[in-house]
Amino acid sequence: LPVPASRLIGAADPLGEMLAGLQLRSATVYSLGVEPPGDYLRQFGLEVDVAAAAQELGAIILFDDDFGWTLPRIAEVYNLLRKCPELPLIVPNPDQVFPHEGELMPTSGSIARWLQGLCRLHDLHIDPIYLGKPYPPMYRRAEALLKGMDGSLKAGQIAMIGDSLFSDMAGAQRAGWLTGWMQTGMPVE
Repeated sequence: LPVPASRLIGAADPLGEMLAGLQLRSATVYSLGVEPPGDYLRQFGLEVDVAAAAQELGAIILFDDDFGWTLPRIAEVYNLLRKCPELPLIVPNPDQVFPHEGELMPTSGSIARWLQGLCRLHDLHIDPIYLGKPYPPMYRRAEALLKGMDGSLKAGQIAMIGDSLFSDMAGAQRAGWLTGWMQTGMPVE
């Protein structure tokens, strides 16, 4: 479909609003992800520490689908959370897995849930902030973009077509949108 890039929304699109709400402008954040996240996060006024070496961090951000999810990298995040459990753990993509060459690979969402369980073993409560489907930040961002194109648009006039009952359909229904389920793509959760 000929859709301009300005109308595409990804799981990280609500990040700017989330960072502003957490008052994290001009902060240093620890981040992992597919691409070196520095350039992307600098647009929000953030400095990036990829080695967890900074004395004061504002948040931990786990970007997605990183084939570099090695045990030492996960342990680094885990030990940082044990040392600083008050740090916001921001996870743009809450999915558990994604398909890759006929296999399923873990995402940052599954890593965050694993870290949450590990922290519970030490009586530490961490509550990851998920931005993507089925969580509200993604739907609020999409709705704002759609309403910006047509100021008279209401939530009940927006439809989500997707292949996931859990993320696509449940999140859209909570947002008050119409839904259409395609029975192809990801297996039923």
